Amino acid sequence: MSDTPSEVSRSAGPRRLGWLALGLIIGWSTVAAYALHAALPYNPIQLPFADRFDIRLVLPEGWAFFTRDPRDDRMLPYVRGADAQWSMASHTPNFQPRNFFGIDRAGRAQGVEMGLLMEAAREAERQGCEEAPVACLERAPVARKVSNTSPHPTLCGEVGFVFQRAVPWAWSHSRREKKIIMPSKVLRLDIEC
Repeated sequence: MSDTPSEVSRSAGPRRLGWLALGLIIGWSTVAAYALHAALPYNPIQLPFADRFDIRLVLPEGWAFFTRDPRDDRMLPYVRGADAQWSMASHTPNFQPRNFFGIDRAGRAQGVEMGLLMEAAREAERQGCEEAPVACLERAPVARKVSNTSPHPTLCGEVGFVFQRAVPWAWSHSRREKKIIMPSKVLRLDIEC
């Protein structure tokens, strides 16, 4: 007994869709593998055609498009409250209940706001700090008075910025009695909104 033409066409549709999905998975996995390999330092792994084709011509940023260097300094904003105490003013990470698990994009907007403020204060000098950043902010002079041009400002008044590297992953579970404090730089601004 042979299959009728309508039965053959019904089974061919899902099969073609499966082959298409497999082809897309293989294609994008290949692109990701070449982009990741281009971002790595020299290593003994050689990908086929890597010597004839430079992936950086197609993806100039390589893997950096998806990530940022974890060793870069983090910029952490602090505001001085009415009680004269410094408190963290960051709206990140974005996936928190206060940001409705990523629906509220205030954390992303605050990053742009901080970039605009840093551009306005680019010539202001940052003070080196070897202790808790809040203690250094307390002693640091106000470097500059700037205006916040953000449409929905989150940083106003006395604001301190701490530029500090994250604690390395290998030290994260250290059993030291004293908390690990990475060296940092601080900048104190008077921001007008």
